[in-house]
Amino acid sequence: MSERVVVLVTAGSAEEAARIAETLVSELLAACVNVIPAVTSYYRWQGAIQHDQEWLLVVKSRAEVLDDLVRRVQSLH
Repeated sequence: MSERVVVLVTAGSAEEAARIAETLVSELLAACVNVIPAVTSYYRWQGAIQHDQEWLLVVKSRAEVLDDLVRRVQSLH
């Protein structure tokens, strides 16, 4: 059995979250993706503290496809 991994990804909209989730599952890069709406993220940008609403994706996958999964998420963002 291959090692399981959980990857956390944020998206800027519900549509982007759904597109990423559906793509990862359809391309067999994830067994399941949970989308959690209305996460407020606080971060520093250009010297100031910012906050935005984001959608959190909890991606359940296998270690053997992790590199491909990361590259695919980067291409979809």
